[in-house]
Amino acid sequence: MPRQYARKSLIGLTPGRVMEHAVKRVVDGEKSIRKVAEDFDISKSTLARYVVKYQNDTEARMEPAYTHAQVFNTAQESDLKNFLLKCSGMFYGLTTRQTRDLAYELAVKNSLAPEKWKSAKTAGAEWLKGFMSRHPDLTLRTPEATSLARSAAFNPQNVNGFFNSLEGVLKETKVNGHQIYNLDETGCTTVQKPPRVLAQRGAKQVGQVTSQERGELVTMVGIVSASGQALPPVFVFPRKTLRDSLMIGAPEGSCGLVHQSGWMTSENFPHVLDHFVKYSHSSKQSPTVLIMDNHVSHISYVALEHAKKNGVYIVTLPPHTSQKLQPLDRAVYGPLKTYFNSAANGWMLKNPGRNITIHHMADLIGMAWMKAATPTNITAGFKACGIWPLDRSIFSDEAFLPSAVTDNPFPEEAGPDPSVERGDDTELVGSEPGPSSQRGGDTELVGSEPGPSSQRGGDTELVGSEPGPSSQRGGDTELVGSEPGPSSQRGGDTELVGSEPGPSSQRGGDTKLVGSEPGSLSWKIASPEQIRGYPKAAARQGKRKSGTSIVARHANSTPEMKRLKCVMESKNAKKPKGKCSAKAARKLVVESKERPGSDSDVTCLVCGMRFDRSAEEWIQCVSCKAWACVPCTDVDPGQVTYVCDLCRDL
Repeated sequence: MPRQYARKSLIGLTPGRVMEHAVKRVVDGEKSIRKVAEDFDISKSTLARYVVKYQNDTEARMEPAYTHAQVFNTAQESDLKNFLLKCSGMFYGLTTRQTRDLAYELAVKNSLAPEKWKSAKTAGAEWLKGFMSRHPDLTLRTPEATSLARSAAFNPQNVNGFFNSLEGVLKETKVNGHQIYNLDETGCTTVQKPPRVLAQRGAKQVGQVTSQERGELVTMVGIVSASGQALPPVFVFPRKTLRDSLMIGAPEGSCGLVHQSGWMTSENFPHVLDHFVKYSHSSKQSPTVLIMDNHVSHISYVALEHAKKNGVYIVTLPPHTSQKLQPLDRAVYGPLKTYFNSAANGWMLKNPGRNITIHHMADLIGMAWMKAATPTNITAGFKACGIWPLDRSIFSDEAFLPSAVTDNPFPEEAGPDPSVERGDDTELVGSEPGPSSQRGGDTELVGSEPGPSSQRGGDTELVGSEPGPSSQRGGDTELVGSEPGPSSQRGGDTELVGSEPGPSSQRGGDTKLVGSEPGSLSWKIASPEQIRGYPKAAARQGKRKSGTSIVARHANSTPEMKRLKCVMESKNAKKPKGKCSAKAARKLVVESKERPGSDSDVTCLVCGMRFDRSAEEWIQCVSCKAWACVPCTDVDPGQVTYVCDLCRDL
């Protein structure tokens, strides 16, 4: 049989309900088989066969069972498909070979493996093709390499922190869409990415000319508003001196800067802010909100002070989240690179034998910028990020799946009882002594007897349950009058009411089993989650380092400006000449574990809380003289000196 079978007739396509209705009309004696077959457009012999089948068994199936030869039934294949899609959503997708190996392990564990699979020790390639054809939402894709930092950083905590900062600034400034801007850099080189070209079929290699092996980088700074307006771009060239020839062909009003590396620096960024203030007309009477990443070149005291004087409220994005929260990255810079590569390739075709240099880059990038930075693209980028209109719920739970792999609590957050590891509240009512319970949700044990450990990630209620094997889950479970049975490992909500002993269940959805019998689940013995399991990082070791996480914030707020000023003064302070002995260095350290003055306007450099005399002890950094709450730091009991994390990195 060919792989893609072409049906030659309509035999076997009659729906089961239609066939059942036709059979009943014959059985009831309304018409003959021939007349009913003509009325329903069914083969007479087929209808006669189903009439005999119905007379022998009124519950008989009224349509062909084409899936009788499948290794897995429909429900099992659906579970396997959902497992594969969830692993892909967590950025730990399985290859075709790994999928075939997983299918073979499932078939062996559940006693479903054909002899051909057993001899090959893997599922067949034809099975995989058939499996994908039965589930058209599965496809083979080449994934984009994503760093672990990006997959872990985009989590609900960081995203909510960003929206909290943004919402607070929007309420304070009361600005509209034309006063909300996004700023970001992107790099273009003199070596373009060649497009697809027509060539000889079967040729092993097809070439396209470029300027050099490795090109020179030119950085472009794009600034767009939520209303769809694009400001003239800023270019940073890899030169020491800015010459007029570098800006030939640049969009009108563009700004040119230079640096040896071609990258944005903290020395050049104030000039970018001058350019922004000039074209956005920002002032204290008409403030603007500028959203950008917290790269070190952006967050300098000089730049933030200059922005504050001109009514620019800066809100920074959490680190490694620009792929989701940066409007320019979401909707503008992708088309920009496409248009730039097309323009550069066209230039090479028109000028054979010549190279693209940085003197041509302003013209090429400018043409691409005018085509990419359209009002439609810009407004779509702000909407996709949930910035304007402000939408906190723009990201679904599936968008945070990659961060679930590393979402483990620190040991000190797990609770005082070492036998209980969870992320929510536990209530033990009338329970007897038993092994440990490891969970991530709410647990209520009512009248439960001693039993093995329970490891879960949801809510559990055990009412009158008997001793049984461990339960490992990721959802909500209610065991009412349940008997001993194998372990249950799931990722959804389960209610087992009066259930009999049966195989384990590990699922990713919500299940309700009432009076279930053994073997009634999709999998008799093992499910995909039990065989392979979803990816999960190892438990965290040690304590959380205080003050090390960088979150979204109002960058040029008063507390942040004070902190940056202290850091700048400490960095620019003159260091004593010569070497300093350890004994002399100890004399320079003062005892700083005290409290600020009662009339001082001091905030904690870690949590941002304002000083309160009734609060806990405070400690001062001996380097930058900034204050912090003692619980927010990693200061040990009895320690009298403290150096903040920012000063340690200097």
